[in-house]
Amino acid sequence: MKLYSTILFLFLALFSSSIMAHEETQKVALEPELFSNQAGHITYEFQLIDLENKTLIKDSDLTVENEKLLHFIAYDSALKEFQHLHPIYTGKNWVIEFDLKRNGDYWIWAQGQLSRNKTDFSSSNKLSIMGGIEANPLPAKLQLTRSGNDSISSITLSSNKIIAKKEVMLNLKFLRTDGTTAIITNYLGAMAHVIAVTDDGDSITHVHVMNASKINEGMVHSTFATSGKYRLWIQFLDNNILRTVPLAVEVF
Repeated sequence: MKLYSTILFLFLALFSSSIMAHEETQKVALEPELFSNQAGHITYEFQLIDLENKTLIKDSDLTVENEKLLHFIAYDSALKEFQHLHPIYTGKNWVIEFDLKRNGDYWIWAQGQLSRNKTDFSSSNKLSIMGGIEANPLPAKLQLTRSGNDSISSITLSSNKIIAKKEVMLNLKFLRTDGTTAIITNYLGAMAHVIAVTDDGDSITHVHVMNASKINEGMVHSTFATSGKYRLWIQFLDNNILRTVPLAVEVF
């Protein structure tokens, strides 16, 4: 692959598109370099390209955000499979190893902040997986729910109405299904992380939960760009065990 021709192509193709969470012009492209489409343990190598400067992005070009240089999020088009990981830079490419056991088309996102101008970016690509467990049925069918659990750790989200393009504050309660008290500690610099995805999968918002005045309660401020159904994945530590709870809300 010729680097400069690739950068020029991506620049022309992607410069006018937008980052979904904030409707900004996309500044960074994610270009796969080495990966496997076979289900199982996957080594995924990729490059990040600064479309303004037409240069490859190294680890020294990023600022640590929430304890990591780069956040890597993968989910299938049915919005049932989900992973939140953190790639490393090898000096040539960014690399992440993870397991995808279920067939399907996956969205791959890299999120970080450029050091040169403190600009956040969300860059995406697609990955098709085959040879594994049968794919989840499409299209995604989200059943609206503001409460859910991962093992005994559960979350309840406040019921206030969410309006597109208007900031909303949502309250969260961290509970346990067995009646014991949850032991919530910060996960990657925040009480919890919320990853919100539109039901077509092509728009992502990643926000962080702040502590509220009461124990095991939090609040999050966010703006949803469009109306429709959203999958929410909420990640937090309960007794030092990482939990991921899927919810679904409607934005009007």
